[in-house]
Amino acid sequence: MGKGSNIKEKSRWKAEEGPELSDKENIFQYEEDTPYYNEQPLPPRNQIEYGSKEQEERLIRDNSLTGIKIFIVFLLIFMIVAAVFLVPFFSGIRGYPEEAEFELRRDITLTTSGVLSYVMDFPVPTDIENGIQEVESVVAEPEPEYIEKYGQDWMEWEGEFGSEEDEDVSKTFSLTYNVSTKTVEWDHSSDNSGTVNDVDEELRETYLGDHWELKDRNGENIDRNDDGRYDIMIEPSHPLLEDKAEEIVEDADNIYEKSEKLYDWLDDNIEYRRGTIEGDGRPQHAIWTFDERAGDCDEQSFLYISMARAVGIPAYIELGVLYDRVREDWGGHGWVRQKFVDAEGESEWVNIDPVNDQFFARDALRITSWVDDGKETENRTHLEDFYTFLSYSGPLEDWSEEFETLNMEERGRVRLLIDEFIVGDNAVWERTKIIYKSEI
Repeated sequence: MGKGSNIKEKSRWKAEEGPELSDKENIFQYEEDTPYYNEQPLPPRNQIEYGSKEQEERLIRDNSLTGIKIFIVFLLIFMIVAAVFLVPFFSGIRGYPEEAEFELRRDITLTTSGVLSYVMDFPVPTDIENGIQEVESVVAEPEPEYIEKYGQDWMEWEGEFGSEEDEDVSKTFSLTYNVSTKTVEWDHSSDNSGTVNDVDEELRETYLGDHWELKDRNGENIDRNDDGRYDIMIEPSHPLLEDKAEEIVEDADNIYEKSEKLYDWLDDNIEYRRGTIEGDGRPQHAIWTFDERAGDCDEQSFLYISMARAVGIPAYIELGVLYDRVREDWGGHGWVRQKFVDAEGESEWVNIDPVNDQFFARDALRITSWVDDGKETENRTHLEDFYTFLSYSGPLEDWSEEFETLNMEERGRVRLLIDEFIVGDNAVWERTKIIYKSEI
């Protein structure tokens, strides 16, 4: 379209009694001075008489423009505030403290209606490299016996309390933790990732096979979900898990891509459901969670670990406690620790928390108590020993666990990309069990 046509098109915007339009320059000038096409343009300010109608109209328009500008400023301020404080709760970003310090009290109370004999033990949390976790102290009451087990100190209490004459007698064991932590996001991608062929032989032997055959108190294998197979907590050899894992990572070339695809599949297909199997207390094993398409924190972690091992990635469970900022309380938690090997053959561990939507990341609102070493002693895995924190004989009427935050300081702010935010009764960090009781 030529110049004349452009002028004709724009001339439809002029005021009915506006100035004559002779060229393109005048058209643009007219458009700038005339906010509304059917209004007469005002003369310049220096040509308006004081108290005239033109001055009133100019003041009205100036005030209108000022109001619009103020509104825009407030709108921008609101958007910034919303981005900082509200978006993390309703989008794929969640904010965490860069660093945190906790003084946390943990009370375990046993109640009996007679004489209760017990043996109870807990691992003493240790430092984690690079300042991820630094343990200043762990104070226990009553004083426990400290024993070395699986390369880590454990606190152990053994004794009895109660009498045949008393109806309900309780005994409380208290642990006070002073720990500092920090949020970490591992800077890895498919660009710097090695392949499963780069995993060393020791890791293959320790963290690629089946782990923890579940048995009853008589030492017999069990089938809790009636699928015709004995229960194995971590079972990469299960045909359904193996086939599904291979299908998920079919197009993945390296450890990072395989890990990401498995994590995404769990996130899309496995719902969070608070667990506790009636009459057992131990978590669902991996294939049960797979069949149910639902599980809690450690159950989903066992499923991820099984599928990762099925495609050659060394993965294992990390156990501890997690702080819930919604309920302002702590609870037991389990998540994944996995080996990552880069393109140069260097390896390090990373964390994956399927139910808290953290991939190659770890927030500062948790304390690690123990990490599975993948080993067993006298035909019993160390992982099962962690879950069996209490052995007893006599009437155990009840046991309870409570946490109290004595002091908590947070510094800095880190935002991690997540997929969803769950609060309330279905909060992903809500305590489910972590504990398996057994009789002496």
